[in-house]
Amino acid sequence: MKTWRPIVATAVVAAAAWLAYAPILGAYFRHDDFWWLSVAAQWADGSLSLTRAPAGVAPLYSLLYSFLYHTWGLNPQPYFAVLLLCHVLDSCLVLALVWLLTRRLLAGFTAGLLFALLSCHHEAVTWPAGGPHVFALLSILLALIMWTLYRQGRAWCLPLAVACALAAAFTKDSGIAVVPLLLALDVCAFRGRRRWALATLALPLVALVAWRAVFPPIAEPQRPGSTSFHLGPHSVLNMITNPPQMLVPDLRFENYQQFLARLLPAGAVHAAIVGSQVGLWLLSALALWAVLRGTRPVKLGVLWCYAGYLPFIPFSYDYARAPRYLYIPSVGLALLAGVAAVAVSARVRSRLGRAAIMALFVAYLAGSFGFARLVCANRLEESRQRLAAMAAVQAHVPHPPPRAEIVLEGLPEYLHDVGQGLALRYGRPLHIRVGAVAAGPQVYRFSFDPAVPGQLVEFRPPVSP
Repeated sequence: MKTWRPIVATAVVAAAAWLAYAPILGAYFRHDDFWWLSVAAQWADGSLSLTRAPAGVAPLYSLLYSFLYHTWGLNPQPYFAVLLLCHVLDSCLVLALVWLLTRRLLAGFTAGLLFALLSCHHEAVTWPAGGPHVFALLSILLALIMWTLYRQGRAWCLPLAVACALAAAFTKDSGIAVVPLLLALDVCAFRGRRRWALATLALPLVALVAWRAVFPPIAEPQRPGSTSFHLGPHSVLNMITNPPQMLVPDLRFENYQQFLARLLPAGAVHAAIVGSQVGLWLLSALALWAVLRGTRPVKLGVLWCYAGYLPFIPFSYDYARAPRYLYIPSVGLALLAGVAAVAVSARVRSRLGRAAIMALFVAYLAGSFGFARLVCANRLEESRQRLAAMAAVQAHVPHPPPRAEIVLEGLPEYLHDVGQGLALRYGRPLHIRVGAVAAGPQVYRFSFDPAVPGQLVEFRPPVSP
């Protein structure tokens, strides 16, 4: 093979991943981003240890956030740039892994390109609070590449594979999916077992449990057994139907219903929801058939989709539908696309047939690219509104007194996080209420225009006694 081909293929994948989401570099923080930043401020001033995060196990991602906050503070661009760069690296590593497994550059290129632009990635790639999934996958892919090289005869790669697996688990606790993924890879891609080597895969799980025992979370937002995090019949449904949502989203999810209600008549919304259910179950049946009758690479692709989702099966119905949870499982879909590309090139003799299949794939990629840009544009608009609201408050109250209370009225729900952003900007705890009525000696009231989010229409300072 000519050496320029893999270089060009990698460059195309990297460029596609970057260009699809590059506009997000102009966005601002939102929602849980402010929570991460408030914790990072405590890490930076030493009042909170990196080992004692308020929730979960994410010391490596916490370390990254601490560094970014200490270096750039509330400047959002470095946060988004690092996240986007990591997505580019993930896409290139998907190309490398699939090429290594199939020994076909076409398979790797197809897989990397699909992964770079897959529409379900929008939440993880454009939201720093969802970034741990993107960074955990970086270590997972390196672990699987090292394991593949080890099984192909390079003994020195085994400790590197285990080290990368540990890094995945400690980037985000859901990165423990690396263990079933490594097992699936070994079963599907290699013959002959090396039990002593497979036993080393227990190290990430043991280390993660030990960490939680020694450094329990200060506060657990999703407590086991709560309404958002519990085992039940929904767990089976989530496991069966969630990975196929990479292709057919479950339109019963409230966010999708709100979107459909703005675009379609009431009757059409119900029909679309039913159609999504039919599609999900057909894809699930196809996945079962592929596990039973497919080739080893096909089995690995399908098993990856489900093994990557294992950490999320106890979540409640709504919480489990978050698209960021499909970031790690979607490598399996990319692998299936790579295998399909090789099969088409070998079995479809008709030029017209190949052209038609390629046109469909290109059309899907173009749609995904456009969707990514659309998501970025929406985030930019929300960021403008958020920044305008915070600037209006700070202009009228540049230095609020210690006992001041700030009330924000008229903001839509998605801008209620403005209160968190203001507290960070002021650099100290404040009594900030959004959409609430308050009475006190030092209440600053801000009324915003509901029709023009972020636009201030009235400011009322405290009433003099």
